[in-house]
Amino acid sequence: MVRAGKLPFWSRPSEFRRNGIMGINSRNIDLIFPFNPRSNYALVDNKALTKKLCESRGIPAPQTYALIERFVVMAFRVQAKWNYWHKLS
Repeated sequence: MVRAGKLPFWSRPSEFRRNGIMGINSRNIDLIFPFNPRSNYALVDNKALTKKLCESRGIPAPQTYALIERFVVMAFRVQAKWNYWHKLS
């Protein structure tokens, strides 16, 4: 087994699993879903709301550097500009 932090970034997923590192889907399916009521998913799936909840209960949370609230609008604008410039070429 490789020590934590010693696996190269480009390692295969099987190497990570063999060294006890689980992916986000495995974490959710094996550890999160079975132990949490479905009614709480909307709250804990929102990182900003989860952070507020933790802070209100005295649970430490990392500093927030940025909060993107309108990603869909931004992605649409980028797509619209891309379409515009490709029509010109």
